[in-house]
Amino acid sequence: MQTLLLFVLGLFCLGTLSLNNAGTKVNESIEESSISSENKEVTSTVHWIDISILDRMMARKPKKVMIVIYSESCGWCKTMDKMAFSHPDLTQDINSDFYAVRWRANGNDPVEFQGQNFSKAIPDYNKLHPFTYYLMERANQAQVGYPAVVFLDEHLTVLAAYLGYKDANQIDVLCRYYGENHYHNMGLPNYRQQYPSSIPPDVYSTHMRSGK
Repeated sequence: MQTLLLFVLGLFCLGTLSLNNAGTKVNESIEESSISSENKEVTSTVHWIDISILDRMMARKPKKVMIVIYSESCGWCKTMDKMAFSHPDLTQDINSDFYAVRWRANGNDPVEFQGQNFSKAIPDYNKLHPFTYYLMERANQAQVGYPAVVFLDEHLTVLAAYLGYKDANQIDVLCRYYGENHYHNMGLPNYRQQYPSSIPPDVYSTHMRSGK
């Protein structure tokens, strides 16, 4: 009887230890996969992170940043998620070279970025978030719209923003252009011509380029 009791207690201790270890691993992974309540439904393999943890991630390992601006009511935003950000050749490069962030253009969540606080005076999904305007202004974009892809360097300086639907072919060129630092010594049109993407254009961008 005593032997049986010791055996049961041993199993209980091992089970408790396993649960504690599992809890530790879960806690460690929460920060790296943190997604806000406004970013949950994403059909892609890109490792999206919440902008609230971007500073901590950059302090741990500086990387360039790609911010994708979207809206829940934007059909092209959803198409870009499905068609571009699920392409394995593209998502692999994004996850390797960038911290990828999805930002809801008209969201209500306050955000702190580069020591500045951005928030709406009154929550209202019919109005764009001040941080959306900030990104466009820093990218010298006269227009504000979505979908949009914004690139930042390792110091969180906004490099450029590209508005409108972009397929995997186009985003691949942009990611290599900024991720591999070609923007320092070559203009984007020349780079695009000399180093085209191996990913074929999708049907939507093909029609847009042809004007159909």
